[in-house]
Amino acid sequence: MKISLFLIAVLFGTMVWSQLIQVDTLPVYHGCHRKDSNEKLKSCFRDKLIYELRDLYSLNRDEFQKEIKKNHKVIIYFTVSRDGTVKDFSYTEDSNPFIAVKVLKRLNEVFKHQNNKGNFIKPATYKGKLVNYKFTIDLSQDK
Repeated sequence: MKISLFLIAVLFGTMVWSQLIQVDTLPVYHGCHRKDSNEKLKSCFRDKLIYELRDLYSLNRDEFQKEIKKNHKVIIYFTVSRDGTVKDFSYTEDSNPFIAVKVLKRLNEVFKHQNNKGNFIKPATYKGKLVNYKFTIDLSQDK
């Protein structure tokens, strides 16, 4: 039984960026529009979020990563909807809840601020149509 649970955890743990449907283009965060692959878009999206989140602790990027790692695992997820809004913020059960809640509150503020400035997220596409996309980001890992 323990081995089965372990294997399930490992399999699901490796699917951090998986979707029920694959998309042609990932959502594009403001300032990432010139990236030419989904891998680069994903990396840019994550980097921009870390840049926005680091002022939560008034730390530079490396110090922010160390602070997150020191305070246990933090894996967050949210959905970028077809209209470019961000919703359904949450975190995994094994995340540090205190840190995760602070990060999610800050993320909500960041997305609202960006929308107020007119910097909307370009939604994901699949076969030319706009689709919802669920992002999962492990903030406790380096790139």
